[in-house]
Parts: sequence; C-alpha cells; structure tokens
Amino acid sequence: MKISPHCLVSLFSIILLSGFASSLHISLDAFVSHPATSRALLRAKKPCKEDFASKDYTIITSRCKGPKYQAKACCSAFKDFACPYAEIISDETTLCAADMFCYIQIYGRYPLGIFANMCKEGKEGLDCTNVKATSTSSRG
Repeated sequence: MKISPHCLVSLFSIILLSGFASSLHISLDAFVSHPATSRALLRAKKPCKEDFASKDYTIITSRCKGPKYQAKACCSAFKDFACPYAEIISDETTLCAADMFCYIQIYGRYPLGIFANMCKEGKEGLDCTNVKATSTSSRG
C-alpha cells in the first residue's frame, strides 16, 4: 500500500505506535512517541498489508465528538475500531499502527494525543478481551 502525501505529513504530527503486548491488549507503550534517535525509528519499516485508507472510521467519528470529548465514548469507539486489528498493528516491523492513527487523525480531525491521554486501563494497556469483532468493512 502506498501512503498518501497528506498521510505522511500527518504521520509526523501524531503519536506513533511502538507495538502491542498481545492481540488481546493494546499496550501502554503503543501510545508513547519515541525520540528520533531511537533505533526502532531508524530501521526501515515494511508497508502495511491492511489498507487503512479505505476503512470506515464512522465507528469512531460518530461516537467521539468534540469540543468536549467524553473519555468513555471515545475510548470505547477507539477500542471497537482498533481491537480487531491488534494483531497486525502489533507487528513493529510494519507501518500498520502509524497508518491507522494517521487515518483516524485525518478522518476525525482529533486533537493530537486524544486517545493516548484519555484511554488508559490497566498496567497492560487497553484490554480487547471483551471487544466484539465488528465488521471492519471498507468505506464506500
């Protein structure tokens, strides 16, 4: 998948994900940006095989609305969208997590770091155990 120029610009302005603890959790480390000197950022990452540009983001944008973003609604919506992809975005060798956050930012026009600041659960991160596998259909 080729990333659009608009998305590339946004990639540098969003929080990059570093990985996930397991397919059942979205780790706290996933929300932490890493310094430019990090070895992980210096390694070339493979393009994501999942086309996040064509996903339907209304599961988030219909429930997480500003200007007063409600943590319960936003975090629930974020988990409903992201948890079905936890396994593929846990692969730190790909751009999947960065692509996903890029398009969430583009389609939702959310303040930077909104999900990282609001969505905190246990010490392992966001728990995807009880999140139903929803249809992750393409937009259109």
